[in-house]
Amino acid sequence: MTEQELSKKLIEYYTRDGFDIYQEVASKGSNRRTDLVVVSGIIYHGIEVKKCLNEHVLEQAYINKPYYHYTSIFVPSYKKLSIVKRDFIKNKGIGVIVLSRSNRIETRILPELNRKPLQRKIKFIKEHGNKINDYGNAGNNEGRYYTPFQETKNNIIHFLKINPDGVTIKEIISNVDNHYNKEATAKSCLKRYLNDGIIPCRIEKCGKQIRYFYSG
Repeated sequence: MTEQELSKKLIEYYTRDGFDIYQEVASKGSNRRTDLVVVSGIIYHGIEVKKCLNEHVLEQAYINKPYYHYTSIFVPSYKKLSIVKRDFIKNKGIGVIVLSRSNRIETRILPELNRKPLQRKIKFIKEHGNKINDYGNAGNNEGRYYTPFQETKNNIIHFLKINPDGVTIKEIISNVDNHYNKEATAKSCLKRYLNDGIIPCRIEKCGKQIRYFYSG
């Protein structure tokens, strides 16, 4: 079973009980992501999903712990944990949820409450909400996830598509929603991303104007 398939089972489990679920959650200024964040009221539970309980997932959960009220790992059922892994999990207050051999979701180890989580991840979820889930499913192996820049990039690509005669950077800034606070910053950054191909397009010089065209 893939990580994406495992994630889907956990999402279905929590959704049935009315929880809000966010997938592949990044945060402002960081591309490090949490596979799933389960939200109930003001309580945020970060969960890393993996095919086995190895050192990599323990490290991810450990890094997540300051940012959520609860932090857990979700893995397929296992026979036995090593003493080192068991002690690490308990000492760090990390929860363990498993998919049993009978296809049931079971909590093996309860996570400890972090009463004062750092707000970076929680604030990101509050600001961007369900947009987060539009960009990539938990466990996807294409590196798809939401950031404000990805949203700006997609908005620009759409604007280029509906303007086959091309557009100027000024028209892009005036007509496309973007995540920059200042127009001068938006112009400088987006011009560079368009010229460098980070935002894919075809570029033509028309007299004194530089025009950008959809290149799909």
